[in-house]
Amino acid sequence: MGCEGVAHAKNEIANDAAYSEMSWAFAGLGQMGLPMARCLSAATDVVAYDWKGRSYDGLRTVSIPAELRVCDTLITCLPHGEAVEEALFGENALASALPEGAAVIDTSTTSHGEAVRIGARLADMGLG
Repeated sequence: MGCEGVAHAKNEIANDAAYSEMSWAFAGLGQMGLPMARCLSAATDVVAYDWKGRSYDGLRTVSIPAELRVCDTLITCLPHGEAVEEALFGENALASALPEGAAVIDTSTTSHGEAVRIGARLADMGLG
């Protein structure tokens, strides 16, 4: 599977100081998330979080949420809203590991109500 637009993305990121200085994290390395994380990592630095401690070719993978403390943006790609809530606020609490002001981008299959509830919890924690 190719990453169309990666060369363009690399150029855009390299020429935009705001993006080139950002540190990205990705959680949810399944059928959709893994190719997304790989494409993003082809253009910029990405820390991939895998709670089972698995490694993936071409990705810098961590299994300890605290290792995300240096990331400005977390992208999630999980199967449903419950999984997003568990990943962000449950036992491993990825949201607690992020620095204040970090952004969370949810690309998961999440209902509107779940997204609003999750967004409010993140805002209460100083995350966006």
